[in-house]
Amino acid sequence: MSRLGLRRRTSAALGATAAVGAVTLGVAPLPLLTGGAAAAPTVATVDLTCNLPAFNRDFDWSAEITATGVTDLTDTALTVAMSDMPGVSPVPVEDSMSATVVVDAGGSAVTLTGSERVTAAANAPVPVPDVTGIFASSAATVDLTLTSAAFVVSGIEINCVPVDDGTIGTVEVEEGTLPTPTPTPSPSPTTSPTPTPKPSESPKNTKGVPATGTARFSCTLEELGSPFDYNPKVTVAGARAAEGDSKVTLRATFSDIPGLAPVPINGDMKVTASVKVGDQLVDFADTSRVNVAAKAEVPVPTLTATMTTDEVTVPVEVTAFKFDFGEMSGMSFYSDCDGGGKLSDMTIGVGDDGGTDPGDDNGDDGDPGDDGTTTPSSLPKTGSGAPLTVLALWSSALMLVSVALFLLLPRSRRAPRG
Repeated sequence: MSRLGLRRRTSAALGATAAVGAVTLGVAPLPLLTGGAAAAPTVATVDLTCNLPAFNRDFDWSAEITATGVTDLTDTALTVAMSDMPGVSPVPVEDSMSATVVVDAGGSAVTLTGSERVTAAANAPVPVPDVTGIFASSAATVDLTLTSAAFVVSGIEINCVPVDDGTIGTVEVEEGTLPTPTPTPSPSPTTSPTPTPKPSESPKNTKGVPATGTARFSCTLEELGSPFDYNPKVTVAGARAAEGDSKVTLRATFSDIPGLAPVPINGDMKVTASVKVGDQLVDFADTSRVNVAAKAEVPVPTLTATMTTDEVTVPVEVTAFKFDFGEMSGMSFYSDCDGGGKLSDMTIGVGDDGGTDPGDDNGDDGDPGDDGTTTPSSLPKTGSGAPLTVLALWSSALMLVSVALFLLLPRSRRAPRG
């Protein structure tokens, strides 16, 4: 073999050796953060209960959560991906969604954020963005628990918390370069939809507004045939015990009956009134003791009634009024009054009818022919009275007694003149 051929073989051998050396150096481990094989993600299902305040709606969400972690041996970044949210939005979704998820990472509270544009049809499942958060740690594993999750899209908020303890599990953390958090964009300035209130629904603990006005009656005291006018101020108030109740308690107040009796009155009187509330005719009643001086106005007790309705604001009209003392001395003394009057509309309250206490508005109604002043009863207003009935009765009785005495007294005789 020539020297030239030997040189070529030697050179080829050296080149092969050099190549092998290069390969060996290429696979040798380096003291860099290559991370080796990627750590498997941690996958768990966490049951959440969520609230959609704009629509006053609650819903449940069994969210499948995938969690991963990476560390640069100083800080650790956690990334959480969640399955689609249930389709609870009554309108289509097509806007940027921001997400904020709070987790407990081995005893440290970490806030993870993220955003992306999402699209979903009305009542269709809605995708949610992945979220990432960084905290100080170099541990190879992290025990992860979900604390809360909140989302905002088109100005609508969704707030969720775990049903149980929110455990996700142990996350294996690999070594590598930490991700750069993406800034959360501002959501589109879309106005949150305003939920339509249910019809005929009273707000909680709402004070009612009573119906007020003046009724005009022409009355006659039966048996005696004594006519008189009665134009009372009337207040009708109503309330239901709790929101959503159909049963409504009503009360009505009437100002005093004119004081026409020439003698004191002390007796029981029943008062009834018919009032049209909405489309229902409701009968009010109460019985009270009348105890007033002669010519004193007679107070009317607070009349009560109940009705069933789901309405909140209703028109009110008084259609009848009657007081009755029953039978006395073989005669029935009562007065049916003809007339009535429309009042203002009444708003039914919840727990409070907004009315006044009995006697608060009793007094002169200021109609033409009145002097505009109120003459209070000289005795306590212990009840409603029809002074006309009893007083007229007693006056008639006194007159009859006087006539009888006159007829029964013997006439004096003159002595004959001598």
